[in-house]
Amino acid sequence: MYYVYVLRNPKGILYKGSTNNLERRVEQHKLGLYKNYTQKRGPWELVYHEV
Repeated sequence: MYYVYVLRNPKGILYKGSTNNLERRVEQHKLGLYKNYTQKRGPWELVYHEV
């Protein structure tokens, strides 16, 4: 099962993504483990998800 999700940071910037393990992926974004757009723009909060 795959999820589409949206994260938001304190500045109101939104990030969208997809994954088959939502809890793991959100935690990885929060910890800055991805060397991508989200790494230096956190902290992130999950604001929406859908299966």
